[in-house]
Amino acid sequence: MADTTTQAPRKGSGVLRALLIALAAVAALLVVGVVALVVLVDSEAVASRVRDRVLPQVSERIGRDVTVGPIDVSILPIPTVRLDELRVEGVGEQPLVAAESARARLDVWTLITSLGKEIRLESLELRGAETNLVKLADGTWGFQEILDRLEQRRAQAEQKEGAGRQVVIDRIRIEDGTVRVIDRSAPGGTAVAELQGIEATAKNVGPGEPMALDLRAALQSETPNLRAQLQVDPLPADFSALGPGTWPVVTGSLSVRDAPLGALRNLLPAGLDQVTTGGLVQLQGNVATEGEKYVATGTGELRELQLRGEPAQGGFGFTATVDPQTKALQLGLRDIEVKGPGIDLGGTASLRTGPTRFEFALAGPLLDLDTLMGVLPEKPETEKQPPEQGPIVPDSVRSGLAQAQGSGTLQIDRLVSGKLTATDVHAEATLQGGELKLEQAQAKFYGGTVKADGTSANLVAVVPTWELDAEMAGVQLQQAMEAISGSAPLAGTLDSDVNLVGAGVDWEALRDALTGAAALGMKDGRLATIDLEQAVSSSLVQGLRDLGQRVGQVPVDDVVGTTLRDLHTRVKVDDGWMVLQQPITVNTGFGKVQLDGRIGLDWALDLDGTAQLSPDFVAQLTGGSLRPSAPVAVPLQLGGTLRDPAVAGLDGEAVARSLLPTGQVERRVEKEVERGKEKARREAQKQVEDALRGRF
Repeated sequence: MADTTTQAPRKGSGVLRALLIALAAVAALLVVGVVALVVLVDSEAVASRVRDRVLPQVSERIGRDVTVGPIDVSILPIPTVRLDELRVEGVGEQPLVAAESARARLDVWTLITSLGKEIRLESLELRGAETNLVKLADGTWGFQEILDRLEQRRAQAEQKEGAGRQVVIDRIRIEDGTVRVIDRSAPGGTAVAELQGIEATAKNVGPGEPMALDLRAALQSETPNLRAQLQVDPLPADFSALGPGTWPVVTGSLSVRDAPLGALRNLLPAGLDQVTTGGLVQLQGNVATEGEKYVATGTGELRELQLRGEPAQGGFGFTATVDPQTKALQLGLRDIEVKGPGIDLGGTASLRTGPTRFEFALAGPLLDLDTLMGVLPEKPETEKQPPEQGPIVPDSVRSGLAQAQGSGTLQIDRLVSGKLTATDVHAEATLQGGELKLEQAQAKFYGGTVKADGTSANLVAVVPTWELDAEMAGVQLQQAMEAISGSAPLAGTLDSDVNLVGAGVDWEALRDALTGAAALGMKDGRLATIDLEQAVSSSLVQGLRDLGQRVGQVPVDDVVGTTLRDLHTRVKVDDGWMVLQQPITVNTGFGKVQLDGRIGLDWALDLDGTAQLSPDFVAQLTGGSLRPSAPVAVPLQLGGTLRDPAVAGLDGEAVARSLLPTGQVERRVEKEVERGKEKARREAQKQVEDALRGRF
């Protein structure tokens, strides 16, 4: 967003001037018409002059085609011109300005006494007037070129001819008017806000006149719900000379009653448009002029607000200040209170434009980020659409973020994001140059603590990038995993130091693109989904039995799973895996297990290593018949997933052979061979005897 403080004051507010284009176009036609009516005193000549000469001149002046339908003129009792079907072309199919009819009545005496230097219209009436203000996809307004042309021509006319005629309108009346703002750059697609059913009366509209405005309209409603009463005292004698010391004093009041928030959803920021499904807005305030700045102060209320289909409510006080010199807006919200599903917050906030600056301080018992960001239940299959390609954040929003700067604090008793929950959350964040940074961030997290100081996100990238710096201490892993996934294959007290870099917000796509490193430590841990002691013991016992050795019962642990008493390692995160930078050494009930390899971010296991069976464990298995002098190495592989791990690579017979004294296995094999031969001889002899018994 460009800094507007260096712009010439005479350029004025773009949107305000665009709203006045309707009156300018109509007034230009009608003024010429009524003046010609007085001069020519010929109704048909006036109509012909307006159609053949005035319309082309106005069209050329603003760079848009201007057309009218029937033209009706009358001389008595008061010179009057009426134009029907007036239309000023806009962007696309919708007109910039259109009116069913426009009628002007001329004060002839003022025209005569001023020798043509002042034109006063007793009245200007518009019926069925429509104004469409289009904001293009690149963030510019569709009427900007008209403003530029008018400004250029005004400057040229001043240099060439000096001050022109003054036009004063005693009374402007608008009936059944409509002002429509069409934002093609909105995050959720083309957004439309409509002020319809406008009934407005403005008195004394012209240079040096004290103007009064009374406006009633329907804001996104079928019934009138907006009222504005303003007094401007006085308007400047020369609009082009507006500047410090010449801004008119404005006072009055403004009220909005039961405007439907749901009808404005598409104008809300991305995410809020999906989560906000209903509710009514009320505003009540006064307008004043303070130090050549226009200030609106009042209160606002949100009633019957629907967040994710459940009722919510809120209230706030506001102070909005507009500096006519710089066109900068400053908005302050105080006494903010919002209560509803997933949110119970209060605090203050402020926003300034030109360039954008903001501050906020919010605190409360509860904040559910899913509710705020529009994470709704999954749509039915019939409503699902393939994701559109393009930036996550629209170009116009990213451009604004790049120029924005601000800071804020959050103090939340309970913060929820997806299936994660943190308590006693304190965060201080800044935004500058499109980078959002957590200067401080700490919370209690499943029995432990987490700190994320220094975590940052680049919001102006086509796909937002982020870097997570986090420290966790004393986190109860079982509680955390059950909350996140509904199951807890691992338990223990986790300490970690994590640095991760990623892009985007979709986990399925993000998972394989994450990079970084982490140091992990776990105390009093347990892998609940497999009993390595049972698996290793069963394999070894079966091997000993195959070699004819007597063994005792395989020990059965009362606690399901594998004990991981003290675990420490470092990992490198890449391509969807946590690659071990140093082997994991785990103390178990049967001895030490050392594993190397990788663990997937999807919980897949790809580990291999060795289990070192203690001499006491082997002696227990063999009933004391075997007691090796040193730990026995058993190679193993661990695959599958954390939820369903699988042990492979165990060769119990090979391990058993290594345990037996030299020659014992060979003698056992020889005895088995002799037993086999004797058994075969006996079977053959029996078959011969059975055959002979049948013959004799």
